[in-house]
Amino acid sequence: MAFWQASAGGWGDKLPGGAKDTMASTELAVSRANVWVIDDLAPTGDQRQAQAELARLGDLIRSVHNGSGKRRADQNMDLRATHDPRALLIITAENEHNVASVRDRIVFAPVNGLGTDEAVAAVERMRDVTGEAGRVSGAVLQDLARLTATHGWSQYCGILARVYDRDSKTAADTTGDGDKAIRHGRLAADIVLGLRVLGDYAAEIGCKDLRPLIGGMATDVFSLVAEHYVSQKTTTPGRSALAAVRATLSSGQAHIVSLTTPGAPPATGEEASAINNLLGWTATPDGGSRPGGPSIGWIAYPKGEGVVFLNAIPAFNEARRNHPDLIPYGSTYQAAWKSAWDESLCSERWTRKQNNGGRPRITVRARGGRDEGNSSTWSVEGVPIPLKLIVDAAAAAEPDDENEPDEV
Repeated sequence: MAFWQASAGGWGDKLPGGAKDTMASTELAVSRANVWVIDDLAPTGDQRQAQAELARLGDLIRSVHNGSGKRRADQNMDLRATHDPRALLIITAENEHNVASVRDRIVFAPVNGLGTDEAVAAVERMRDVTGEAGRVSGAVLQDLARLTATHGWSQYCGILARVYDRDSKTAADTTGDGDKAIRHGRLAADIVLGLRVLGDYAAEIGCKDLRPLIGGMATDVFSLVAEHYVSQKTTTPGRSALAAVRATLSSGQAHIVSLTTPGAPPATGEEASAINNLLGWTATPDGGSRPGGPSIGWIAYPKGEGVVFLNAIPAFNEARRNHPDLIPYGSTYQAAWKSAWDESLCSERWTRKQNNGGRPRITVRARGGRDEGNSSTWSVEGVPIPLKLIVDAAAAAEPDDENEPDEV
């Protein structure tokens, strides 16, 4: 903020905005300022208040990302003036936002300490005593005015647009996913564009040694966005739903039923006790096991591979009810299990049939039994999740990309 103060010490130790500000005042602020900070979004003991604050913050982040303000009508049903956001929005908080679609629109920058005492003192002196940061901003703005007068506004905007596009692609390529990560690439380019302008000005006035340092800062931004993008891949709706199902089962709030021996614990063998516990079966004093909560799926072992067939709607509803922190309100079971298929979290032994709309179904129908050493067969319909992804959270975080379809 020191770069946007009129004089040294203009902001002092305070930031312009706070998490408790009303939504209307914040909307006005981000539509008029170049940079705005919402400070101190902290946990609260009031669940409703915490949910309301997160919802308002999510709406604001989407609005800033889309560059579109909230439209409102007056008492005569005429459209009021719309305040489109223009500011670079910075939010300080103890915890990250838990909605994946909101996290996709932010750059997460963890702060682990503020550096050495000498470094902190130098920054405070620049902010409160010398005012150098504000003078740099003023000089850059004057140079931008000169450049636009020389080249013309449209032409200079075209130059910046080409720089922006180049940085967007570079940042997306840094993630390793190329064009799939272009949204995150644009987030990085938004931040880096100002650094590019500053670097050009430094070179123009003869500070050539400064330009490589600014280029290094841009590279750091690309790396930061790439790290956030990779971490986001573990918080998709499918993985979040599976994590909630896993937590629900392991805490005994629901259980999985064996298709071959419905009344008995589903797992046998050396690790049976541990696996049964993770599938919602609690050990009893007499050495047996009892199921916890309602049944949300079935387990079978086609060709020796454990597969859990989740009952799509009950499994999702129980997981959402028990773990709303993992599955936000408004999520649907269709979107969650579709994401699980898209993320290769489902077993591909079975071919997905299409529904009446021509889209692949989220469940499969499977039969088996005889190949498992049983005289009877079983038939089931559900979302097929490999057993290893139910009992091993690490395996679910990094699904097997080599999961090839196989005949049952």
